[in-house]
Amino acid sequence: MEDRILSSACDLKPGELLLMATDGSIETRNAERELFGSGRLSNLLMANQECPVDDIIDRIRETIRAFHGKPHPADDITMLLVKRVANGKASPRIDW
Repeated sequence: MEDRILSSACDLKPGELLLMATDGSIETRNAERELFGSGRLSNLLMANQECPVDDIIDRIRETIRAFHGKPHPADDITMLLVKRVANGKASPRIDW
């Protein structure tokens, strides 16, 4: 297997968020076997974009746990959330 490093660039405007997350965040299923999905995750980000990144990550984690209905999801969930703040500094949070 050949190792490759992929790179990409994006410009974040003040207040914009960048979330990188493992598939466990959107592939978590509830008791009815329904996926949490990228739509729910996007809606959470949009509804909470004015909040500090710590609060956004906590809300995502709590919402996924409530959706799943069990204390621990079946798959790992790792998230990196970056928010561009008005003074130009990024506010990162890594959670696993």
